[in-house]
Amino acid sequence: MLSKNIAVDFFLLRGLITGLGRSCLWSKARTYYKTALSLGCYPPLEGNLRHKILPIPFYVSEVEMLLAIELFLVSNASDIQSPGATTQSFQIVLKRCEDQAVKNSSDYQAGRERLILAARLSDPKLFLRHMTVNVNMEEVYSLELTSALKWLKENMKWAGKELHC
Repeated sequence: MLSKNIAVDFFLLRGLITGLGRSCLWSKARTYYKTALSLGCYPPLEGNLRHKILPIPFYVSEVEMLLAIELFLVSNASDIQSPGATTQSFQIVLKRCEDQAVKNSSDYQAGRERLILAARLSDPKLFLRHMTVNVNMEEVYSLELTSALKWLKENMKWAGKELHC
């Protein structure tokens, strides 16, 4: 689509990424995720990654959530692996998007369940701890440092090459 100057349908691209992940074709899913991110399919992460906060829209699939978390881990690898990391908090905020008002709380609840599933899909598993609800009524989770360290130890070799932008 891109090489032929055809407009990219973000809904279809997101479906492709999710399908690839659910079919255990993670390398391809990561490649398309990075492309989709650069095209503006997802809210930009750059400003928040260095602040140790990962905003994830509630409406994305568990595969997309996991890919965002992986990118977050790689972007913060040096801080997570530093000796002083035990005093730092790496947070994930399940965003309520302004342009997609959640009138039904079950939609947001389903987003919470997908976030927990995303952490379980990770290899090794990541552990999230619910911290609070912020002023925007968004769930805030803390990424357990020991699980993040274990993930980085087992995955940094390929993740540094494949995910780092």
